[in-house]
Amino acid sequence: MPTSTTWVGPCRSDPAAAANGGALDWAPPAAYVKPFSDAMVALEKGSYTKTPVQSQFGWHVIRLDDVRAMQAPPLDQIKSHIVEALQQQQAKDFVESLKKKATIK
Repeated sequence: MPTSTTWVGPCRSDPAAAANGGALDWAPPAAYVKPFSDAMVALEKGSYTKTPVQSQFGWHVIRLDDVRAMQAPPLDQIKSHIVEALQQQQAKDFVESLKKKATIK
């Protein structure tokens, strides 16, 4: 899924975006709430929503400025996170296997 940069204007409900003229940074569609991301992925580069899009954050007019392919981070940058997640999953699985074998009287 391509990442997208969007322009929302005027964005009074998001102080960070409002301070930046409504511009949002590069992010995948999944980073946004469903009504917003659905509208965003339906746009072609350079176009905008013809009708405002409603989300729980308010009403938005979205302009898609550009798209680019997502880049995976280098392995050395995320390796420790992967190892930690795998260790947590192994510990969780071990605890669950102990619970299944346990007899509580």
